[in-house]
Amino acid sequence: MVIRPHSVVVVFKVVAHFMVAVLVIILLAVVVVQIAVCFMVDPIAAYFRVEEFFLHLLLLFLALPIFPTMLRLLLHLLDIVTLVLPLMVVTIVVIIVILLKTISSLLFPKADIRFHNLML
Repeated sequence: MVIRPHSVVVVFKVVAHFMVAVLVIILLAVVVVQIAVCFMVDPIAAYFRVEEFFLHLLLLFLALPIFPTMLRLLLHLLDIVTLVLPLMVVTIVVIIVILLKTISSLLFPKADIRFHNLML
């Protein structure tokens, strides 16, 4: 069986786009849950969460056109195996950090609000 480089690149692009889409959906879901919890605990602090949410959304839409160019550059610079594994590890670490942050903000909402009050 002959593996053509083009088919490997196509498979990698599909996997990379899927991972980015899943990461974006998880990020948006986590932020929406955090805002809902914040509205239940303290509506004033929720205002800052909504503001932060829209800022992250804006940054995400500004960064989306950069992803294909970055992937193309990385494909030329690195081997497929050395690129896919770190991407998967980074994605898994980011998901774990987001889940831990969500769980901690659900368990200790007062500490999260105090942090936002310190930032003012």
